[in-house]
Amino acid sequence: MKTVTEIQEAIEKLPAEDLAQVRRFLDELGAEEWDAKIEADSKSGLLDSVFDEADVDTGLLEQWDGKATRGAK
Repeated sequence: MKTVTEIQEAIEKLPAEDLAQVRRFLDELGAEEWDAKIEADSKSGLLDSVFDEADVDTGLLEQWDGKATRGAK
């Protein structure tokens, strides 16, 4: 396995099209990790206060990933 420094140096030498492909890959990876974290936080109740505040502010909650969240009208 290459070191982070070796990977960074290799990335710096990539042609623009390959660099764009690496960026897309990392963006997608980050988005998947973010979605999983938010979903886990939601299921564990860590976001209940955020949902409550949104419900107070708007009177309803948006759908979360295609599923109605608690308090949605």
